[in-house]
Amino acid sequence: MPFTQLPVPSVITVYGATWCGPCTRLKAQLDRLAVPYRVIDVDENPDALPALAAANGGSWIIPTVALPDGRVLVNPSAAAVARAGDPGEWADRQKSRTAEGSTT
Repeated sequence: MPFTQLPVPSVITVYGATWCGPCTRLKAQLDRLAVPYRVIDVDENPDALPALAAANGGSWIIPTVALPDGRVLVNPSAAAVARAGDPGEWADRQKSRTAEGSTT
């Protein structure tokens, strides 16, 4: 689904909130997979809520992920986000981090 209400991001963008358990879990998983992303906290940026609602059939569902190609994933797994982007690049990054001894 195109996220037409907002500019298409240049990097994966996670719309969420600090109190949102699924948002926290998704961000931790993306960190472990070494997937680059940015976060827009909808509590701190309420101007994002109308676009979020438009992308989700009127609901403010978080986490919602906007991809650089314009697609939107709603409450996705980290694996779904990785598959939707450039998993080859992220797999190489993860291998590098593992080789360096990082566990996050």
